[in-house]
Amino acid sequence: MRAETAIIVILLFSCKANPVPKEIVLPTEAPIVSETAEPVHVVVRGGGGIVDEICSSAEIGTPSALFDTLEIIHRESLDSTEFGRAMANVCITLLKTLYPALASDLPPPDPPLTQLYSRIIREAERGVYVPPRKNSSDYLEYILPFLSIYSGDKPVSSGKYLSALADLERASRLNGESVLAPFFTGIAYECLNLTEKAFQQYTEVWKTFPDCYPAALGLARVMEAQGRYPQAESLLSDLAGRFPDNMQVKRQLALSYYHSGNWPYAQVAVDEILQKYPRDGEFVLMKAHILVEQGQLLQAQAPLDLYAGINPNNRFALFLRARVQAEAYNNREGALNYLRAIIRSSSPEDDYYNEAAIYAVRLLTESSRPQDQIEGRSLLIRLLSVPDSFS
Repeated sequence: MRAETAIIVILLFSCKANPVPKEIVLPTEAPIVSETAEPVHVVVRGGGGIVDEICSSAEIGTPSALFDTLEIIHRESLDSTEFGRAMANVCITLLKTLYPALASDLPPPDPPLTQLYSRIIREAERGVYVPPRKNSSDYLEYILPFLSIYSGDKPVSSGKYLSALADLERASRLNGESVLAPFFTGIAYECLNLTEKAFQQYTEVWKTFPDCYPAALGLARVMEAQGRYPQAESLLSDLAGRFPDNMQVKRQLALSYYHSGNWPYAQVAVDEILQKYPRDGEFVLMKAHILVEQGQLLQAQAPLDLYAGINPNNRFALFLRARVQAEAYNNREGALNYLRAIIRSSSPEDDYYNEAAIYAVRLLTESSRPQDQIEGRSLLIRLLSVPDSFS
């Protein structure tokens, strides 16, 4: 079913303009003027028919509903209309953002630039939250701006999450049949460290929408935050059995094993990720760390060499290199060179500084060279002068 859907969606964006059947009444595109004086259009709903069917289907927000919406757009020959392109943009954006493991074969959307949803998504990609129009009753206007927070790579203030929660609450009142507002609410609670609220929210979403697997992933993250690693691993293991080809699930299961220090299970899970993505830097470094922690120091050299070509200045990778030099090759000077590089690039309040400095102190004070012992004592005095260095 998913392969057929992907073919349909690819045809949707590759075909030339299709005539719209006469029996289909296209939505009225009502113009509005935004705060930036940029003219945009909104979809006018309420007349029933294909317009409301497509909007209602997209608003559900589950993977199956979003794929079904794309099929409807193509089936009704709306793929070249402004309305069809706008709604396809919404569906593809949500699929690629929330469910990327299912959306790898989808083509890039072709959104109409003057449509409101297109503008919100465009601004969200820049990290800009576009608030809904005053007194708007359009569900997607309250939902789509959250993508600026969900998929952004910049730190988000608690004030932004609190403001977004108000919009999500309004969205929930507008449409109680959608997964999007309750799921995003769970994300906001989690990022605000309201773990109990996040736990309850994700649990309810997962119970109500069993194909919204990101809710289960969120639930597992909250369990880990609460120190409930066995429960998180059990949930993710069950989830991996239910979604056996889903790389989002496999990645989080590997991370869960890794964070709990379950090295043998973590190694198997990480190896499975690297079979598909051999240059995934995060997992290459995890593989090296797992091998070091299991005493397989010589084997850790290969992933560390690979990672050096991805991110040569990563301080944790340098620390692992120091351990390999000291513990596998008995190369104290080689190890100290890496540790000194970390110390030079870190501040005493930095965890990387503390870990590297403590390891360096041990190597220096064990040395028979007087200058090494002097350096070691000096470094130890600096460490002791920083509050909580050994906490």
